[in-house]
Amino acid sequence: MTRDQVEFIQTSSLGILEEIGVAVHEESAFSTLEDSRARVDHKTNVVLIPDSLVFEALAKAPKSIRLYSRDHKNDLVLKGDEVYYGPGSTTPFILDRSGAARKPVSADLVKLARLVDALENIQNFEARRENVVKLFS
Repeated sequence: MTRDQVEFIQTSSLGILEEIGVAVHEESAFSTLEDSRARVDHKTNVVLIPDSLVFEALAKAPKSIRLYSRDHKNDLVLKGDEVYYGPGSTTPFILDRSGAARKPVSADLVKLARLVDALENIQNFEARRENVVKLFS
């Protein structure tokens, strides 16, 4: 992307946050945003976030985050402008071999984990706790 395209996306995104807002249904997040100078609508749960608050939060964010592996040999450090790929394991639908969309089942999680393990260009695989509990119960 060009510099102008990046700036357009950033400006548009900040405008959406400040003028349209986001729906926040988690009470603690709603309260935190309200305490942080965001404008909140208690009837609709919509929060308008000014760009100054976005930049303040970004300045406070850690410069890197470590995702730990089981053996610590494959820890993944998220930092800088590097790009990482992961499949996401919480998709509400999956396309099966026939091309039909359906709700995923535990066997799909197992297949996805095996596939990710075999692909060297996929850096991480995250499974939500409730999916793993369903798998082993």
